[in-house]
Amino acid sequence: MKLLSRIDGYSKVIIENKLDIILLIELLKKGFRVRKEIFWREKIESGLKTKRGKPIESKVTLDPINIVLDTNLETLRITGRVIEATYSDIIGRLMGVDIKLHDIIEIQDSSYLDTIISKRREEVRILTIIFDIDGYTIAEIGDTIRILEEKFISTKAILNEDEDDFKKEMNNIIDILSTYKKKGYFIIMGYNTGTKRISKIFKKHVDISLEGINSTGINGVLEIIRKLKNRNEIVKNTLAKTQLIYEEILSLKGDGIIYGIDDVLQAIKMKIINSLIIDEKLLFEEGNIEMVFRAFMQCIDITIVNPNTSLGRYIQKYGGIIGIPKWIQR
Repeated sequence: MKLLSRIDGYSKVIIENKLDIILLIELLKKGFRVRKEIFWREKIESGLKTKRGKPIESKVTLDPINIVLDTNLETLRITGRVIEATYSDIIGRLMGVDIKLHDIIEIQDSSYLDTIISKRREEVRILTIIFDIDGYTIAEIGDTIRILEEKFISTKAILNEDEDDFKKEMNNIIDILSTYKKKGYFIIMGYNTGTKRISKIFKKHVDISLEGINSTGINGVLEIIRKLKNRNEIVKNTLAKTQLIYEEILSLKGDGIIYGIDDVLQAIKMKIINSLIIDEKLLFEEGNIEMVFRAFMQCIDITIVNPNTSLGRYIQKYGGIIGIPKWIQR
């Protein structure tokens, strides 16, 4: 939950990830007021038909009656009475407002909220470009790996860099890298011995150049993550961190980890774990959101995983939840 600004007794924040959705639920339960910009469209009765009027922009604050979390933890539906609105005609109405990942909202100020915001862990967005003798892959790493470009370049073009098609392709790559650099992405280039000459063209456009990457596509991205696993930028990226945790747990082979809801909850109370990994589906069971919130307030590193990922499938054998104790070195 990243603080953007403060205004009129409220903190303007951006909902960055699924953990922020969980934190917001707890804040609402504790009576915090939340307001959001919406577009209101009045219902207009016309004979037997009902139409909607033109959208009117308004900032609204609801008194929550019901809170519903969607199954993928990406949307929170708040239903309640409008107690404040910049468009006064809707005050007192019953309304539903959706708060989604990456939405900007305002939360009532307090020292308690300041404590939560202060515990935020920085998220680093990563772009990778990987060359091999057949072409290149450009991929964005966030919650998932998203392939942006995957193209073949002929060996003839690689050997003869003066060809117009080759120059056009290289300029296209530079444009993509420049665009993502302006958005604040950390850019990593991977290449092998056969493409070392091409990689020199892009060195000034990337943050790290990494030789010895022998695959393109998703396998190449995972190879980069493994080779740079001790870099802060990798550790602070959601997908990269999840992949590294998966490989770490595999290496432990279950030795020393704490698992199962009851044992993990006890370990949190005893303050003996550094990391908590939990299947997102468990957050729909009573008491588990409160457990995750408690872990967050202890500055425990929390990873919420999709059950369809490698890590998500693996932790099913441990009841869908794992705690890594402080005595296991990471």
